[in-house]
Parts: sequence; structure tokens; C-alpha cells
Amino acid sequence: MVRKLRERKKRNSMRTRRGDEDEDEEEEEGEEEEERYDTGELLPYMGKTCLDLEVPVLNGKGEGEGEVSGLRVMWKIEFDWTGEARSDIGVLVGMPGKWRKHDERGQLSGIPRLFDELVQGGEDPLIAVRTVVSLLAGEQTS
Repeated sequence: MVRKLRERKKRNSMRTRRGDEDEDEEEEEGEEEEERYDTGELLPYMGKTCLDLEVPVLNGKGEGEGEVSGLRVMWKIEFDWTGEARSDIGVLVGMPGKWRKHDERGQLSGIPRLFDELVQGGEDPLIAVRTVVSLLAGEQTS
């Protein structure tokens, strides 16, 4: 789903770049482009406050085949009386019971806290989600 949104974003940005070549020349090189999505792309997500992802285990040894952990990304957008938006984002992690059983140091329970630290530290939320997913999926070995 994220890949589809990125592809659409690239196509849309190519359309706007062709029409706004003069404006692009005036922009400074250090500025980042603003992300824009069409209304049709955003409508399925309007009113939602969470997104559930299944994260399969990447393990080439045959161990843990079929094991899946779950990641729920939750967000809340509020507006104050001046109309300024404030957003809160967080994650919940669901994992197989045997993972928790073997987690003697309690590191797995710290994943939501790690996500919060990444986002509060200025990391892009999408990159923070990727980080958590890669921690849950592990490394693919061949």
C-alpha cells in the first residue's frame, strides 16, 4: 500500500514538475519538496485513526516459518481553538507468545518506547515505522 502511494506521488510530482519548471528553478536547492496527494488517494484513509500491518518473520533457516507479528500504527490529530493542528502518533506491537517467553531482558516491550523516541527526536514517522518493522522482521539469511 505504501509502495502504491509512493508511485502515485512520483507520477503526480512528475506532472507538476513539467508544468512548473520555471518555479522549480527559483527554489533553493536545500529546500525539500512538499508532499501532495490527490483527494482520491486520501479519501479511503479519512476518519481512520489506525493502520494494522502484519510483519512476517524473515528467516531463511526454516525456523519460525509462518510466524507473523502485528504492528498497529495509531495517530490522533486535534485542532486547538486557533485552528492549529497537533498530532500524536504511536505504535502497538503484537507478537507470538514464544517471543515474549524468550525475551528475558524485556527488550521487545520497549519497541513502542523506541518508536516514540525516534519521532520525538525529529525522525520522520515513516522512517520510524520502517525501523520498527525491520526490528520485528529480522534479517533475511540465505
